[in-house]
Amino acid sequence: MEAKVLVVDDVRLTAELARAMLAHGGVAAEVVHSGEQALDWLSQHSADLILSDWRMPGMNGAQLAHAVQQRLKDKDRPWLIAYTAYSEEEEKALILSAGFDEVVQKPARADVLARTVKRWLSR
Repeated sequence: MEAKVLVVDDVRLTAELARAMLAHGGVAAEVVHSGEQALDWLSQHSADLILSDWRMPGMNGAQLAHAVQQRLKDKDRPWLIAYTAYSEEEEKALILSAGFDEVVQKPARADVLARTVKRWLSR
């Protein structure tokens, strides 16, 4: 069975670029452009991993992570990877404490992004 990955980013170009980089690495992904759209998508589909921007208008990454954790039980909770331009150690600590499993800094090389996602999907 193919893994289900959801990319969440309010910047359409960034979301499509992430999807293309993952596809280049052999990982198929769906794309939505807000935390709210992600929750709508998750109400109809399951995901093995969510790659999400951290700072988005409306529902931000922290709010999305909290909502995912509240709605999905531990065994059904997808891995959460923050994909963000903010790389300060304090910001990374905040992201991880919000429930994300890892932080990948934008821009990432396609091979690094795909390898990171595959590593989490193999757990």
